[in-house]
Amino acid sequence: MVSPGKLRALSTLTDGEHNAFEPPVDETGEITYPRVEQALDKQDGEPVDFLETMTDRGILASEVKYKLYRCPDCSRTGMRYSTGCPNCESVRTTQESTAVHPSCDTPLEQKTATTAETTPEETDEKLYCSDCAEDVSATELENDRRYRCHDCTEWFDSPTHRLWCPDCEQVSPPAEVHEEPAYRYPLTTFGNQWIATQVERRQLLVAAFEERGYETSVETTIPTSAGGELPVHVYAVDELFDYRIVAGVHDSPPIEDVQRLVEAAREVDAQPILLLSDDAGDDRVAELVDREEITVVAASDGTLSGEFEMSSRSRASNLVGGWFDSLFSTAKR
Repeated sequence: MVSPGKLRALSTLTDGEHNAFEPPVDETGEITYPRVEQALDKQDGEPVDFLETMTDRGILASEVKYKLYRCPDCSRTGMRYSTGCPNCESVRTTQESTAVHPSCDTPLEQKTATTAETTPEETDEKLYCSDCAEDVSATELENDRRYRCHDCTEWFDSPTHRLWCPDCEQVSPPAEVHEEPAYRYPLTTFGNQWIATQVERRQLLVAAFEERGYETSVETTIPTSAGGELPVHVYAVDELFDYRIVAGVHDSPPIEDVQRLVEAAREVDAQPILLLSDDAGDDRVAELVDREEITVVAASDGTLSGEFEMSSRSRASNLVGGWFDSLFSTAKR
């Protein structure tokens, strides 16, 4: 089954404005899917679980868009890459231009030698090589770019790779950090067709109900005696005869979905209708349909039919079953 909230979420990908669920990162550094969160009802569960289920069914595809790294110390995402010092492990390192003494390949510290008798033009700028313990003339130097640590002042060619957490300032090697890919979920060709079919089946029920004078609502909720709400696919009311219908549209429904349909029908004293597209589910579903006298119908090629007769009482002993029979030229007894 796809609940009203789930279909509402998927339908946002068919409006021409969006073609995928994108993964922005919220202010806490967590991966979120706000358009999914806004569309789902409370009982639909977590957005990520819904997205993964729809991907497993081929309705959505999944593509890695980027990765986040979770801090092993404080568990927050959003760790940042930095070069590190191989000597002291500090991440306060920068790549800078420096003079190098060719004799020993050592970056040199600047040292200007001046006397009272020399003028600025006569000043001989020299650099001091600590390895060789000598001043080196500027004409003897080579220029290069090296990494410098601002904590221990070491120079080096190859930094270490580190991730640091801006929240707790923990510094970790990448191998010690949990990697979390952020997925983009576009609608597949099959998914687009599947959504169109779901919408069509709901509209077929609406047309049949309204032809008989019912006022209908699609993807609505039923108030419960406990003060909550139950989402339903189609709700139809005949005020004149004080008769109500609660309808669910399903592929191969698990028994939990059919039980929720029955619960919603009981809350408003309505006749439950189950529109199936694939099969009747397992034996437990058939037994529930028989016990609760659920009207079971099917949809094919844009029309409703009464070919799904899962039990002897599923349509024959209720008012809806009676007038539905008049709509089905293919109905069998």
